[in-house]
Amino acid sequence: MRFSFCCNSDCNFALAFSRSFDDMAKGNQSILGENMRNVHFRSRTFVIIGCALAGFALFSYWGLSTQNSDLHDKIERLEDNLNIGTRKQRDLEDELQAMVKKSNDLLKANAKLQSELQQKENLISAQGVEGSQWRDKVRNAETEVEKFKADIADKVKKLQDLQKQVASYSQDILLKESKLSEAQELIKKLEKDPLNVHNITEHLSMGHAPAIVSAPVGGIHVHDPAVEGMIFHGVPLLPQESPNVQRPRPLLSVNTLNS
Repeated sequence: MRFSFCCNSDCNFALAFSRSFDDMAKGNQSILGENMRNVHFRSRTFVIIGCALAGFALFSYWGLSTQNSDLHDKIERLEDNLNIGTRKQRDLEDELQAMVKKSNDLLKANAKLQSELQQKENLISAQGVEGSQWRDKVRNAETEVEKFKADIADKVKKLQDLQKQVASYSQDILLKESKLSEAQELIKKLEKDPLNVHNITEHLSMGHAPAIVSAPVGGIHVHDPAVEGMIFHGVPLLPQESPNVQRPRPLLSVNTLNS
């Protein structure tokens, strides 16, 4: 009887010990599962943030490429206008030289006519009809000279206006070229590191990346590739409070719902 009692007590003790061990194992498994779920949630969050940054970088690259193409087109149009203005300026200068030459010829012809008129008046004072014809010719020549002078003044004014337009086109080209160079520099920075959005918005360099460390989660060191990638690229990480932290009161209770 004493032997059977001892065996029964030993068996009961073993069963109680095994049950307590199983309860401890189940509790550790639940804690570990909860921690792993938190890690997967953080990983998905970091992946979403990384995709958003990559999309923003690609959108910025597309916008800068479009702006670069538009600046090229505007510069080409300005260069075409500048070439057209230059050709018109050369044509007006040629016309002006031709008109000046013609005006000089008319002045010489007018002087010659006046000389001949003086000679005619001295020789044939009685022939009033012929003298009046020569006077009409002189008046017509003087009228043509005045007309050519007015045309020359008009051409000079047009030439000055074209010169102002050429200067304005040159200033516009310089401004567009400066904007184009800035856009090309931003595109080069983005092509070097497409994920570095600070190269587009704030023109800041990232420098040396910090060392990759493990992320402590609930007392377990987990090497999370998403967390390490965010730390490597210098993306700020928001601190998240562990679910095991003791709080003075629960975040949500029946009392708060009733109130």
